[in-house]
Amino acid sequence: MTVKKFQKKNTFVMNVLMNQKGLRGHSFEMIKLTKFEADLVRLNWIESRFQYMFKEYQKAMPKKNFDFSFASILREYAMIQLLNFIEARKNMKKTIKQKRFHNIDKVLEPQWKPIFEHEKGIREIRNSYLGHIQNWGKSFEITIEELSEQYQIPNTKGDMLFLISCVMQYSELIRKCYPTESINARKKVNLLKPTNTVRGVLSNTIAMTKALDTYKQSENKLKRLKLI
Repeated sequence: MTVKKFQKKNTFVMNVLMNQKGLRGHSFEMIKLTKFEADLVRLNWIESRFQYMFKEYQKAMPKKNFDFSFASILREYAMIQLLNFIEARKNMKKTIKQKRFHNIDKVLEPQWKPIFEHEKGIREIRNSYLGHIQNWGKSFEITIEELSEQYQIPNTKGDMLFLISCVMQYSELIRKCYPTESINARKKVNLLKPTNTVRGVLSNTIAMTKALDTYKQSENKLKRLKLI
C-alpha cells in the first residue's frame, strides 16, 4: 500500500511519515519505534499482563486449595515479568538522556526500589528455574525454595501482589507523564502488526475435543502395551 492510498485511512501515519527525514514517499511499513517508544511499549505489555492476573484472581474468589496453587503460579509468573521490568527500566535510564525523565524516575523510587532490592534473587530464580528449568538431565543443584531463602525474596501471595502493583503503578505514572509519546507508540505498534495475525483453523470446542481424543488414543495404546 502506498502512502497516498493509506492517507485516507490514517492521518497519524501520514504525519509520522512526512515528518521523519528520508521517509517521504515511502510506505507505512517504514514506521519505526524510537527507543523511548519501544520502552514505553515494553512497560505497557508488562503492566497489561499483571492487570490480567489481578482481574482473574478477583473473579475466581480463591478458596483454600486454589489459593495455594494460585500463589505458586503468581510467584513464578511474577518473577518473569519482574525481571522484564528491571531490564526495561535499566534500558530507559541508559537511553533516555533528558533530565525530565530522570526527575520523574527519582520521584517514582517507591515504585521501583522494592523490586530492585531483590534483583539478584529475581534474576537467579528466573534464569535457573523459570527460563530454563536448570540444566536438563541433572539433579537440581539448588531448589527454588532455597534460592528464595538465600536471597531473602518475599514469597507470600501478599508480597507478590505488592511487587506486581508497584510495577503497574510505575508504568501507569510514566504513561501519564508522557501521554502523547505513549499514544503514538501504541498506534505505531498497532500499525506495524501483520494484517492477519490469526493462525490455525480450530475452534475452542473442536480443539478441546481433538485434545481429548488424542489423550484417549495414547492412553489406550499404553494400556494395550501394558505400560500403564
